Amino acid sequence: MSCTYETKLRNKFGLPEAPTPNWVTHFLCEWCALCQEYRDLQSGGWDPSIGK
Repeated sequence: MSCTYETKLRNKFGLPEAPTPNWVTHFLCEWCALCQEYRDLQSGGWDPSIGK
């Protein structure tokens, strides 16, 4: 479920799908994938902790 959400985030904000495809990261380590999403949004100037 979260893999499709990450794909939507990457498409919406133009984030790269690197170093691995979304499904690989989510399959191997869900927590790592969520942390990566958080860091990607932060580096793009978004603050996920407040929902903006």
